[in-house]
Amino acid sequence: MLFRSNDTDICLFDGFKADKLYELIYPAKNPIVMGLAYAVTRDLGSFLRYSTKDDAGNVNPLAESATSTGIRRIYSFGGSQSGEYQREFIYLGFNEDESHRRVQDALWAHKTGTHRLFANVEFADPNTYSLQDDRHDFLGTAYPPFTYAVTTDPISKVRDGISKRPATDPVVFQTDTESEFWQLKASLNVADGKGQPVAIPSNVRLYFLSSNQHGGNNPPRRFPGPADMCANPTNPLYHGPTLRALLMDLDAWVDRGVI
Repeated sequence: MLFRSNDTDICLFDGFKADKLYELIYPAKNPIVMGLAYAVTRDLGSFLRYSTKDDAGNVNPLAESATSTGIRRIYSFGGSQSGEYQREFIYLGFNEDESHRRVQDALWAHKTGTHRLFANVEFADPNTYSLQDDRHDFLGTAYPPFTYAVTTDPISKVRDGISKRPATDPVVFQTDTESEFWQLKASLNVADGKGQPVAIPSNVRLYFLSSNQHGGNNPPRRFPGPADMCANPTNPLYHGPTLRALLMDLDAWVDRGVI
């Protein structure tokens, strides 16, 4: 039996069981405004790249002179949930500034699968992600598109794509580990809901970090990996060397056209 003592606490008289999943359904109210960070990222990048001073007269700290800025290229990187932010940033068209110019040359989404950040919606929850046991709805993969290419989703019949503005979309790198294929539906980047292949746009490169896990960013790594809360050692592989090599390739592509 559940008892609600106030608007924030509930009690279960028989106690909670560790081997059970509990679902609480309640009417939500008073959502706050979310998603404004996309405009902040766009406007800051546009200012640093194209302006020598802002509307209040503050000087661009990266300007080389009073008439030109020192920015040649802008790259951005996001891992996990900040990588989901990257995918949604492109999808919502924020790589085009208010003067219709491209803001970022290249954008890198790391270990995001096919999630887009669940922020630009009513009652947003940017912290949620897919777990097969207890999270099925209200996710960054709850609604198409999943692919960068504009395609028709065979299940929902929605036709859409993340990278659909060729005049202003950046070059895109996406890197995923095996964890994202198990947990974050990464296969939907290259195949639709019925298993048919989906083309990858010419401005997008997808990379699979085989045998790596989601949490492999932070050195030092050691072999075997620490057990932590697990019975067996965890994966000791470190993403760093692979990502460094890919960064060099990304820069060569954007700066010198080496594909």
